[in-house]
Amino acid sequence: MLVFRDQRVTDAQQKAFSERWGPLENTIVSPGQEARYDPKLVDLSNTDPDHGGLMDWSDRRMLYQSGNQLWHTDSSFKPVPAHSSALSGREVPPVGGETEFASMRHAWAGLPDEVKARLEGKVAVHSIIYSRSLIAKDLFDPAQAAALPAVRHALVRANPAHGRKNFYIGSHAWFIEGHALR
Repeated sequence: MLVFRDQRVTDAQQKAFSERWGPLENTIVSPGQEARYDPKLVDLSNTDPDHGGLMDWSDRRMLYQSGNQLWHTDSSFKPVPAHSSALSGREVPPVGGETEFASMRHAWAGLPDEVKARLEGKVAVHSIIYSRSLIAKDLFDPAQAAALPAVRHALVRANPAHGRKNFYIGSHAWFIEGHALR
């Protein structure tokens, strides 16, 4: 994780900086945000550009975005997930609003060998339809939901550069294949 404090960037600068790390993915069409922004950028905001002020928690856009409070791995619900994420805080409240990070490599390293052996080779099924259903049912209309089928990813991955292993999991992980759904 890299942190650059006190940077004021435009959307174009954010996009140009992010492209230095590789090609950008298209974001999904999220409920209430349909076609408002460049498809390579995501707006995670609680401000209402149409009416000013803060969005009400009952607003469909706010319900959808509240899912980001669930611990997650960005874009794990896509067949080819994000390589990395580049965030910029445009309006940051004086209290709250933190983005937190966890090292899943460290979490993996701390497990007993017998647990690691049980988890190796397992596949987790990831779905944003599932993760957002934890917040509110039917946030996506049927066409949006059909365009976002569940995907399979290895539960344990190795970094190709150095071989160290880590978990690949978060709120989009619906279930582990071969284990009962709850």
